[in-house]
Amino acid sequence: MLKYFNNNFFLVKYVTSSLKEEFLELLEKDKKFRYAVAGYLGLSEILKRLDGMKESMVRLGEEQKRLREDFNKMQENFNKIREDFNKMLEIMDERFRRFDKRIEKIEREIKYTRSRLESRLDKISLSVEDDARVIIEYHLKKRGIDIKLGELVLPDMQVNIYGTSDNICVIGEVETRAGVSLLNELKRKYKQLREKYPEYLRKKCNSCNLYIIANL
Repeated sequence: MLKYFNNNFFLVKYVTSSLKEEFLELLEKDKKFRYAVAGYLGLSEILKRLDGMKESMVRLGEEQKRLREDFNKMQENFNKIREDFNKMLEIMDERFRRFDKRIEKIEREIKYTRSRLESRLDKISLSVEDDARVIIEYHLKKRGIDIKLGELVLPDMQVNIYGTSDNICVIGEVETRAGVSLLNELKRKYKQLREKYPEYLRKKCNSCNLYIIANL
């Protein structure tokens, strides 16, 4: 009798365990069955809301994934733009460096040319002054006046052509172009000599001729 009871107990226990597993499987796989059981338990509405929230979370996850992909694409585009911009800056910097070098080279050439030109002009000026003195000496000698001409340098003035002989004084200015301004400058220097340095003049200098030698 006890053995029969034990067998029945084992059978009931086995059936109960099998039903439990089947019940749990149905709850997991069968949505309608799950809602039916939940309805008996008073949880149907809660489960529906939870399922709705789950679907919303899935959609939000998908949207977040798309947003992340879009952001990654934007980041890639931004990185490419930054690389292009950096390359452009490098090209511009290189061009500016070359431009600066060219400017420096041009400035050196201008400075060198200016120095040579000034030196050449100084030589030309000295040559013109020397030629002017020789010409004036020649014309004065034809008039019977033998005088050696040179340059007079004083603290506050300079006369290109100057010479004295006995009671005769010759003063003159040499410029590449002669004009009224040169004549006025010569008169000013003559007046300055007469007022401040009369010892450099002679008696006949009050009625002297003003020579203007121009190289046209």
